[in-house]
Amino acid sequence: MSRIEKMSILGVRSFGIEDKDKQIISFFSPLTILVGPNGAGKTVSPEARAPEGV
Repeated sequence: MSRIEKMSILGVRSFGIEDKDKQIISFFSPLTILVGPNGAGKTVSPEARAPEGV
C-alpha cells in the first residue's frame, strides 16, 4: 500500500512562489486532521495533489 508521508507546498493559492514561502505538511498514520481559520490553506492540500484542471 502506498502512503504519503509529507507534502511540500509552494506557489499554490495563498502560498508564495519563493523558497522561503514553502510549507511542509507531515501526514501521520492513521489520520491527519488539518485545522485552522478560513483562508489558512486547509483546502490547498487536496488541491495541490489533484491534476491541473480537475
